Amino acid sequence: MNSPVSNVDVFGNMLRIEKQKAKMLENVSNLYGAMLVAKEATNTEIADCAASVINSVYTLCRSLGVTDDELESSLENCFKLDKYMVQ
Repeated sequence: MNSPVSNVDVFGNMLRIEKQKAKMLENVSNLYGAMLVAKEATNTEIADCAASVINSVYTLCRSLGVTDDELESSLENCFKLDKYMVQ
């Protein structure tokens, strides 16, 4: 008899999460690269890089069991509190 735990691909899940984390870091790196060459980069290119970062955060959070609603609620709270805003 198979237990529910035996049917879970723990290693596969860990590997997928690590790949998603690496992709998120790649997207952050691309954003920094676009900002570094800001004179040559267009606003669209910078916005595309930022959107990729946001998308990778949503994807990673889903894999970690965080719903979009939970993430968006936390994000709204950050904006309300001006958390992470540099003055």
